[in-house]
Amino acid sequence: SGTKKLLNFLPEPDASMYGYGQQMNSGYGQGYGQQQGYPQQPQQPTAQPKQQQPQPPQQAAAPAAPQQSTRDASPYSNAVAGQRPMGAAQYKGPNTVEVAAKVVMLSGCMDDQTSADVSDVSSFGLPADVGPGGAGGACTNALQHVVHNVAGDAAVTAGKYPYNKLLVDMQAFLKRRQYTQVPQLSSSQPLGLGDAFMIKSPNARRTKALMIGINYTGHGVGELTGCHNDVITMRQYITSKWGFSDTPQTMRVLMDDGRNMSPTKANILAGFRWLVSDNQPGDALFIHYSGHGSQTVDTSGDEESGYDSTMVPLDYRSAGQIVDDDIFLQVVTPLKAGVEMFCLMDCCHSGTIMDLPYNIAATKENMQGLSTGTLQTLPQNMKFFKKKKKLAIILAAGATGAVVGGPIGCLAAMCCAAGSMAAHEQIKARSAN
Repeated sequence: SGTKKLLNFLPEPDASMYGYGQQMNSGYGQGYGQQQGYPQQPQQPTAQPKQQQPQPPQQAAAPAAPQQSTRDASPYSNAVAGQRPMGAAQYKGPNTVEVAAKVVMLSGCMDDQTSADVSDVSSFGLPADVGPGGAGGACTNALQHVVHNVAGDAAVTAGKYPYNKLLVDMQAFLKRRQYTQVPQLSSSQPLGLGDAFMIKSPNARRTKALMIGINYTGHGVGELTGCHNDVITMRQYITSKWGFSDTPQTMRVLMDDGRNMSPTKANILAGFRWLVSDNQPGDALFIHYSGHGSQTVDTSGDEESGYDSTMVPLDYRSAGQIVDDDIFLQVVTPLKAGVEMFCLMDCCHSGTIMDLPYNIAATKENMQGLSTGTLQTLPQNMKFFKKKKKLAIILAAGATGAVVGGPIGCLAAMCCAAGSMAAHEQIKARSAN
């Protein structure tokens, strides 16, 4: 029928609890429930899943508008600007941290949105040789649609497809398909929107890739269907079009399919460490994550909204989720100058899931500037806050062999801290100049 169904890991709460009846709709993907303070946290971690999207009708007429009564109605959504959740640490104010490496992230939606899991991507009109078909994420397959069908593979790999055009084309395609999610582009350094979309520089000395797809097989409620297919699709794309190697030494695949390494929290964090462990200038690194994303109360005071974005590993019920602070510290800060990384995050609440300092979303307000080129560079991400103090604490603990508790987990292990300290010294040196 073309409607969207929101799946929850826990029984759906009473709508009046979160003000679902007070919906706002001011443009692309802005129909969310107003939130009247953060609810009591459950004993076990919960996750806001992707939306399950039935196959759109195969006919020329536009499909009926999807039902919106539960769209983005998550108690973990940052629904109202300036309204912080109960239990969040006091906000400490903005502060920029310079990152040595070039990291670019394309996410499938903004922080306050959910991202769709499509039951059949054949309606996306992809070439027959692209991916396995069947289910897939709206973000991953919208990207495939625009690079193959709109820009053309030759133009993309030749560096003739700029980031602003990529965002405009993805948003236009998603809107035509009546998806409300808004793609967002982020970067660790100032990035020209007229610069070429590029997953790997032509002169990269070597490649490494971490591919994560979680269907939550056997979980019942909250189980997804397209995340394994997304990994297969992106693996094929980066190897055939961008020259990435897929040997066991250069590509690690985590999927809950019984054949690949299981995407548990420990294995995902180990994958992060593997990816950045021996990075050198000239490396081209890649991360693809397709699965559930969520938000949790920020306890460190570095998020103005009061929420951290999270990845949801397979064993989230027992091991917990992976907070954006941890992703930034484990993946971004250890990278050396001259390293390039591209990340594709196809999950809910993923707009700033890597806490990168520059970003832009293809919102209604930004579409004209993106289309005409009047928006020329990524603006500073105003959710990128106070990472220096937290990093200093972690590095100090790592240097003494201590383990930092809380959401930081085991980040202060000596093997990880050594790389992070080197990156931190580069950051301090560049900031002093």
